[in-house]
Amino acid sequence: EPTVEEHPTIWAARQVVCHYASLNLLDMYIDLHAHANKRGCFVFGNALDGPEQVENVLLAKLMALNCSHFEFNACDFSEKGMMAKDKRNPECTKGIGGGIKQEGSGRVALYRATGTTHIYTCESNYNTSRILNIIHPIKTKDEKEEKTVARGASPPSRARDPTKFDVEAFASMGRTLVVAVLDLREANPWSRLPNTEFRTVAGVRSWVGACLRAQGSKKETRRSSYIPRGGDDDDE
Repeated sequence: EPTVEEHPTIWAARQVVCHYASLNLLDMYIDLHAHANKRGCFVFGNALDGPEQVENVLLAKLMALNCSHFEFNACDFSEKGMMAKDKRNPECTKGIGGGIKQEGSGRVALYRATGTTHIYTCESNYNTSRILNIIHPIKTKDEKEEKTVARGASPPSRARDPTKFDVEAFASMGRTLVVAVLDLREANPWSRLPNTEFRTVAGVRSWVGACLRAQGSKKETRRSSYIPRGGDDDDE
């Protein structure tokens, strides 16, 4: 537990977050980090149960559908990722809980304090991505509006080769997070989901749920090619 004497900024942040959670006003908590080793943009999430885990992973999948740089298969939603100790992991917090470990990260500590489903550490490499996702065009009710939006706010992309990150690339990652939340809440008037294989948020949710069920039926503990679970190569 952080204390006001030893960890004043962490203590204060926790007080604010827990206050809003107590009023049922905390919808998400996302800690933004830079990363030196793994390429691309990805998230660490918590290991939850049943429908909560579907909703947890769903946001990451929506980010991948909206951002060419987001590495869905590099994400980690494993229980191991909530408990592991690793001095090299930038997500870990020193001095909380008796050591350098992920239990002291804001992601894990605040989930245990609030029970909020959507709590993540979002990481981005300083330099480049590993591979680019194909980004489909947006879909609107008006063809003229669709062409205007496609040129500006939400351009499609079929490029696959990794690129060096610049200010615009980092800005696009931030926009993607907001767009993914709009898709999650089915409040995105310029969604590209109708032009993907999933068609709707319900379609993406069904895919995530099916993959989690298939993964849960397997005895092996290695990472699924569909739903990230973490592993030794996720230790920074």
